[in-house]
Amino acid sequence: MKIEFIRNDITKIKADVIVNTANPLPVIGGGADSAIYKAADEKKLLAARLKIGNIEPGDARITSGYKLANYIIHTVGPKYIDGHHNEEKILRNCYYNSLKLAKNNQCQSIVFPLIATGVYGYPKEDAISVAVSVISDFIIKENYNIKVIISVFDDESYALCLKIASSMESFIDSNESIEALKQEYGSYYEKIKERQRKIKVNRLISNNDNRQESFEFSNDTKTFAEMLIFYLNIRNEKASDFYRAVNIDRRLFSKILNNDYHPSKDTIIRMCIGLRLTLNQSVDLLSRADYAFNPSKAMDLVIMRGISENKSFFEIKDDLKKAGFNIWN
Repeated sequence: MKIEFIRNDITKIKADVIVNTANPLPVIGGGADSAIYKAADEKKLLAARLKIGNIEPGDARITSGYKLANYIIHTVGPKYIDGHHNEEKILRNCYYNSLKLAKNNQCQSIVFPLIATGVYGYPKEDAISVAVSVISDFIIKENYNIKVIISVFDDESYALCLKIASSMESFIDSNESIEALKQEYGSYYEKIKERQRKIKVNRLISNNDNRQESFEFSNDTKTFAEMLIFYLNIRNEKASDFYRAVNIDRRLFSKILNNDYHPSKDTIIRMCIGLRLTLNQSVDLLSRADYAFNPSKAMDLVIMRGISENKSFFEIKDDLKKAGFNIWN
């Protein structure tokens, strides 16, 4: 059994059954839910969903897939609060109950989104771990020969899946995914991004027993590029001096400032160090680009400690080398 990861619009992937992260009420929600209804046949699918009625978190129901697939499975994910309100149990039930329905209906292929990681804010790295765990266990225990695809869309999910996938096809790029998400969520898009950002920072705070400062949220809604420009201005940094100091290509840096390029986590960390940001500010800037430090990873801990101690780029680079991480050559 192999779980296949694909970066694409879930409605463009062919399979016997498509799993939809449904609204608990029989209404059409935003994001992928709305896209699935449109691709299947909005009127017919909504009529079928109305017959089902409300769906409890963790539960799943199946309808015809109409023009989209043989079937659509509707499952309701958990609204993420802090990880201590049965969120994982509910998410595991989403995958388990969906697979059970697929097996009962003799499906040979199934496509899952990363359930509950959109509006509901479930941390994506944890969500991937839950998905892989439940899917693998179910298929082995049930001896179920089914092709499983996990479809992701945004940059962060794509980057996280690349860490565990032996190979991964991508049919969209960063700009396409951002524009599509903005269209699907409309005015709610920025609120979702801000909520996800705050969840990440809160999780880092709760996991970081050795934090050196008090973490407080900035309530502004600046984009990553806007916040970077803000720091460059208050630090009185010339752009030409700065991109050389942190070893970033001039043209690439210009694209980042113009919000035409989504930088990597490594690039942003180098910027944080170059700007002499506090750990608090670094966490915040990373989160505005959909990244986070991982306190369970030794390399991130070395960097976090170096930033807390206000070390220079070269001092942190040396600390990393001593710890066995030969990066930033």
